[in-house]
Amino acid sequence: MIFDNGGLCSHAGYCTARPWHGHPFDPISGKALADDPDLQVYEVETREDGVYVKVEAPDRSPWTVSHVMAETMVNRGITHAFGMVGHSNLGLAEAPRVRAEKNRLNFIGVRHEGVAAYAVPATQRCREDPPRV
Repeated sequence: MIFDNGGLCSHAGYCTARPWHGHPFDPISGKALADDPDLQVYEVETREDGVYVKVEAPDRSPWTVSHVMAETMVNRGITHAFGMVGHSNLGLAEAPRVRAEKNRLNFIGVRHEGVAAYAVPATQRCREDPPRV
């Protein structure tokens, strides 16, 4: 959402507010334009291949039902999982990522559910020692 904040912004008086929390901020500097002590500003680096935001990684993600599901898959011998990641299932995607860091489960992200449905039998047919998926 773009709004006119009465000239508080450094660029033509127009600023941005996130629709979920409504904190107005200057999109160029990232600085809060209101009394927002809880609005955090992160260091941003522009590289040739994209824009990177510096955030501190948590020591360990909290143990959830998704972690139990991923651990059960590993314990059952499943080596590959195909899936589509979106904002509604990021927690579900975190658990396989943790297992992948430990080389215990390979999560292959796809852009459509149908691709995952075809990828499973294709992966099994293309390998001499087919993975359990």
